[in-house]
Amino acid sequence: MQEAVGVGMRGSDVITVTASRLHIPDKIIIKISISSTVDKLKEIISDRLKLPPETIKIMYKGRVLHGSTLKAQNMENDAKVVVLYTSNIDKNSALYLAMAGHFPQIESSELAQIVQRFLYIVDQRVKRMSLDDLENYARVVNRNTNT
Repeated sequence: MQEAVGVGMRGSDVITVTASRLHIPDKIIIKISISSTVDKLKEIISDRLKLPPETIKIMYKGRVLHGSTLKAQNMENDAKVVVLYTSNIDKNSALYLAMAGHFPQIESSELAQIVQRFLYIVDQRVKRMSLDDLENYARVVNRNTNT
């Protein structure tokens, strides 16, 4: 079980939200301001799951949440939400096909999620790199491909 704690929130406006995924036992417990947006909750959940926010949907009391605040969605303390993953991976991409060749025992939908997580992690790491780091990396790659 993972726990995320929000920063700079007053105790009276903080609620606890438990996020779970269908058929996956792990749960994420989040403390978040009731005045936070659905997008902020989605951002926290996607960060914990290592999936881009645009690939997940959050359901609360049988409906998919969109855009407004948690308060406007009538979310209460100890709310339970379900996280739905929607793949946007091209199953004909070189990365997907290479992984499918190496891991034929993994189901297609699960493999798409693994590829999505891999791309998300790479994207997050590249965003943290400085321009000097990126230039050094490019030099190493070019040196290795030219030999």
